[in-house]
Amino acid sequence: MFSIGWQGFDLNRILKTFKPDLVHLHWINGGVVSVRSIRKLVIPVVWTFHDMWAFTGGCHYAGPCRGYESTCASCPQIKPIPVLRRLVSHCLESKHARSEGQRLAAVAPSQWMKQMAADSKVFGESRVQVIPNCCDKNIFSSDRRSAGRAKLGLEKDTFAYLFLNADQQRKGALHASDILDRLSSGFPNQKKRFLFLGGFPRGLTAGGDVFLLRPTSNQEEVAEIQAAADLFILPSLEDNLPNVVAEALSCGTPVAAFPTGGIPEMIIHGFNGLISPQSTADSLASTIIEHLVSLTTPRSEIGAMAHSAYSEDLVASRHRQFYEETLIEWHGRNI
Repeated sequence: MFSIGWQGFDLNRILKTFKPDLVHLHWINGGVVSVRSIRKLVIPVVWTFHDMWAFTGGCHYAGPCRGYESTCASCPQIKPIPVLRRLVSHCLESKHARSEGQRLAAVAPSQWMKQMAADSKVFGESRVQVIPNCCDKNIFSSDRRSAGRAKLGLEKDTFAYLFLNADQQRKGALHASDILDRLSSGFPNQKKRFLFLGGFPRGLTAGGDVFLLRPTSNQEEVAEIQAAADLFILPSLEDNLPNVVAEALSCGTPVAAFPTGGIPEMIIHGFNGLISPQSTADSLASTIIEHLVSLTTPRSEIGAMAHSAYSEDLVASRHRQFYEETLIEWHGRNI
C-alpha cells in the first residue's frame, strides 16, 4: 500500500560497469533502487508506471486523494504523526527535485495513468508515452479452452465464472462474495461453477458450486484456466492496465469489471466484456445478469483483437521508437 523508497541499491555502480545509453526503470520498490540513487543519474531515463508510486509521496495508488499534484503533507494513508508526514512530503519533494534537474521520460500503460502523471507535480512537465503491456499470444490463446475445461472437469453445459486474486482488497475481495451471491440467485437455472485462482475472499469457503483452484505460477496452466472460463470477473478498486485482463481477452474470455483505472480502455462494453456503471457489487452483478445474454462475440474475435492490441512486436517497436526519441532529446539538450 505504501513505500518510502529511501533504501535501495546504488544504480550508478552498475552503470559504471555497463555504460548503457539509457536506463529504463520499472517497479523499483522493496529496496531495489532508492529515490536518492535515481536523483544521481546523469543519463537518459525512461520510467514505466506500473502504479502511481513514481509520482506520489509513497502510496502506490492514491484513491480519491490528489495530494500528489502539489504536496503530500496531509497524506490520508499515514497516521497524523509529524515526523511521518514530513517523511512523506520529503519523498515527494525528492522525486520532484530529480525531475527538475533532468526531465524524465515515462511510459504509461494506460491513458488513465498518463493523465494521473500529467496532473502530478513530479511528471507534469515530462514526456509520457502510452504503451500497453504485452501478452504472449503463443501462451494465452483460445486454443487452450478444450484442454482447460477437461482438466477442470467442466461439462459442456456448465457456465464457469473465474475470479483471480480475490483475497486481495485492491482486487475486489470485499465485493467478490456479494457478486457470487447475486449471480447465484440471478441465474437460478444456470448450471454454474465459480472458480477462484490465487485465493478466496475472507469468509468464503469451497463447496457446492465454489472451487478454490490449486495455486500455480505456470503460465500455460494459468492460460488454460482463463481459456476454460466463460466469464472473468474483476472487481478491482485500484488498477492500471491489468495483465490478467489482457491475458483473459487473449484467451477469448470476456471480462466483467468495475470502471477502474485503465480497465475501461481494454473492454468494449457488449463486445468483449461488460463494465458496470458504479464500482459496487450490486452494480456489477446487475450488469452481468442483464447483459450476459448479449455477449455473443465469438471467442476467436475477442482473442484476435487482444492479440493485436497487446502484440509483443508492436509493444517492442513502440518502446524502441520512444527510446530513440528520448536519446535525441537528451543529446539535443546536452550538446
